[in-house]
Amino acid sequence: MISVLIPLYQVNFIALIDSLINQLSSISLPYEILIGDDSPDPVNHTFPENWKSQPIKYFHNKNSMGRSANRNKLADNAIFENLLFVDCDALVPDSEYILRYINEIDGKSVLCGGTSYQLNKPKRKEQILRWTYGWEREVHSSVERSKNPYNCFSSFNFCIPSRIFKEIRFDERIKDYGHEDTYFGFELKERGVPIKHLENPLIHNGLESADVFLNKTERSIEGLLSLARRDAIPAGFLDSNSLWQLSERAKKSGFTKILRFIHPLLKSLVSVLLKSRNPSLFLFDLYKLSYLSKIQG
Repeated sequence: MISVLIPLYQVNFIALIDSLINQLSSISLPYEILIGDDSPDPVNHTFPENWKSQPIKYFHNKNSMGRSANRNKLADNAIFENLLFVDCDALVPDSEYILRYINEIDGKSVLCGGTSYQLNKPKRKEQILRWTYGWEREVHSSVERSKNPYNCFSSFNFCIPSRIFKEIRFDERIKDYGHEDTYFGFELKERGVPIKHLENPLIHNGLESADVFLNKTERSIEGLLSLARRDAIPAGFLDSNSLWQLSERAKKSGFTKILRFIHPLLKSLVSVLLKSRNPSLFLFDLYKLSYLSKIQG
């Protein structure tokens, strides 16, 4: 009935798997859990005793495949007709998570459950930027996401019929960090595959430090530029990217030169202000725009 696919990268996933097992084993439907470890070294965890009786398969990629290829490999090894992708740094918030997906499966729609975060602000100051960004930019109700269903697609927590996934798959040409899920959402839209947004979020528990998050953001922007320079990239994909559209408007208004000029100053400000207990997302957005302007040359 359902294959739960977990792309893994250097995260302790024991609590996540235990939660999923508890829910899946209480439902009288066939299932399996596949874990694709793309870490440089295999996990050192000793798997709990109760896992031995469960349909769990663990793969370690000897050479890192990247986010897209790792997800595709998991799907290739799945045996059931529905694929539930769950990111490894997630927590299951309650005992009805799996059941809510099962009740909505119709064989033709992609189901997106959404993302949530812990309610309390992190005690560690360096994690507050990622937590703030998550609540402000990633946490949306199913009603809000349904207004723009394809742009709100996220690979963090979604269920898809296997036959539909095999027609699209994640684009393995996207080697840089980020955009493999937004491009997948764009492909769903181009093919007219319906998306149903559910009120079924997972808690994103992987709060990086501000330094790591900023580094990942820069890599994501570099990946966006790489995609934009690809010959076969559909124009509609860039039209749906808000940062790219802001950059295009900045070019037309002549603001790009100013952004390039102030980028070093912004970089200095960002290194201090975005690590405070009250980081400014406006400053963060301005920095992203200036970084894209800078690397565009």
